[in-house]
Amino acid sequence: MKSIGLIFTTDYEIFGNGSGCVEKCMIEPTERMTTILENHGATLTLFVDVCEYWAFEKEFAKGNLKKDWAGMIRAQLQDLAKRGHDVQLHFHPQWLDYSFDGIRWTLNYDLWRIGKLKYEDLEFPDRGLKKLFGRGKKTLETIITPVKKDYSCHIFRAGAWSMQPEKDVLKALAENGFDIDSTVASGLAFQDDYTFYDFTNSPNEPYWKIEDSLNSISGNGKIKEVPIFTTKMSLPKKLKFLGLKKKRSIPMKPRGCVGASIATEGKGKLSKLAEVFAEKRKMFTFGDATSFEEMTYFAERAIQRAKSSKNGLFPVVAISHPKTFANEQELSNFLEWVAKNNKEIVFTNYNEI
Repeated sequence: MKSIGLIFTTDYEIFGNGSGCVEKCMIEPTERMTTILENHGATLTLFVDVCEYWAFEKEFAKGNLKKDWAGMIRAQLQDLAKRGHDVQLHFHPQWLDYSFDGIRWTLNYDLWRIGKLKYEDLEFPDRGLKKLFGRGKKTLETIITPVKKDYSCHIFRAGAWSMQPEKDVLKALAENGFDIDSTVASGLAFQDDYTFYDFTNSPNEPYWKIEDSLNSISGNGKIKEVPIFTTKMSLPKKLKFLGLKKKRSIPMKPRGCVGASIATEGKGKLSKLAEVFAEKRKMFTFGDATSFEEMTYFAERAIQRAKSSKNGLFPVVAISHPKTFANEQELSNFLEWVAKNNKEIVFTNYNEI
C-alpha cells in the first residue's frame, strides 16, 4: 500500500539580487529536470516568480533587454503544461521596484518580504496585496489557459519563505480564490538582514487549514497549508552527505549559470558550513547538489512519519530551484530507487492530493 505522495516542486526564477541568465539558470536546467521526472512517471509543479517576469516583459518592450526572456518563459511554461506539469504562483516583491541599465538589475530589498506589504497601498497601488495576487493569478492563467482550458492558478509559495506577518497575505490569497499554500517548512526558522521566517511552532500534521496564521490550525480556514517536508538530521549524517557531494564533485549550479544568492553573497566557505551545521532540520531538496543517498534518507524518514498519520496518503513536498539544479544523475538514481525498491511511494501533485 502506498503511504506517501511525493510532490516535486521548483521555484522558477533567477537569483534574488537580479543576477543570472534566464536561458542558463531557468530554461535549460528546467528542461533537464522535467525530462528526468517524465522518464520516471513524475511531474513537476513550477512556482513562477511573476514579479521578475513582469520586469523582463517591460524592459524587452522598451528595447532595453536584448533577449525576450519573458517570451522564453511563456513558451516553456506552455510546453510544460501541455506535458502534464503544473504552474503556480510565486512572488519575489523586490522586483516590484527596480531599475535596469541594460546590463545590471538594481532591486529594492526593502520589499524583500511579502509579509511587509500592505493589503491595499494608496501610495503604490500595484504593491497592494489584494491587487498583486489578482494580477499574478491573471498573468499565469493568461499564459496557461490557451493550452490547458481547465487550468486554475490557485496555489502559492512566498519568495524566501518570508510571508510573515501573514494575516493580510492570507486574506488577499483567499479573496483571490487561492485554496493551497506551500510556504511553510515545518520546524524551521531563519533570520538575516533580508529573510525572516519562523515555522518552529507549525502543526505536526501532513497539511492543515489556515486563516490568519500559517502556524495555527483553523476549522474555518479557506486555505490548506501543504508544507515542504523537513526532517531532523544529525551532524554525522550531515558530514556524510557533504562528503558525498565533495567526493562526486556534484556542482551547485547548472552549466553556464552564473549568479549569486543574496543570502550567501560575501560569505566564506567556513561561514556557510557553520550555518549548515547549526541547522537542526533540513528541507527535502532534490537540487542543491543533493546526493542520491540524502534523497533516500528524506524519503525513508517520510515513510516512517506517514505510518503514524491518519490522513490516508501523506503528501511529501520536495523543493528545488533550476538555478541550483546540476545533480541530474543523483535525481535519476533516486527515481530509479523509488521505482524498483519502494512500494510505499507514489508520485503525485497538489491537485491529486
